[in-house]
Amino acid sequence: METLPSVRPAIDVAEDERVLTRAVLDVGSRLGLTTAELGRIVGLSQRTLSKIRSAFDAGRDAPRLRVGSKPFELGLQLVRIDRSLNALVGGSEDEARAWWRNRVTGLQNRCPQDQARTVTGLINIANYLDASRARG
Repeated sequence: METLPSVRPAIDVAEDERVLTRAVLDVGSRLGLTTAELGRIVGLSQRTLSKIRSAFDAGRDAPRLRVGSKPFELGLQLVRIDRSLNALVGGSEDEARAWWRNRVTGLQNRCPQDQARTVTGLINIANYLDASRARG
């Protein structure tokens, strides 16, 4: 009996990195974050993020958040937060920005923007939003 080789889709790591990097930049724009604020959240310097944004905006090959790196993992959490928040506010950027910059009772009356500066804070925000979506 002949065994067929296992067929697995090819993983394009560079494309995954490019997509997530673009998504993180987009989240930053939607939430009205400065480059410095976004950098504090994902653990990159303002200079590095500026280079990445400039390259993307110019259509050049840009440095990316690397799979397995801390910025990549933090970026995933930020995108997760954005997706949940977007669903809760019906896609309204104004409402998302207001939520992000104001105190939230369910987050111990703290501001998500401030909490997002730590890994624990990012996870708490993501979990809070997921639970809010589940409650409908």
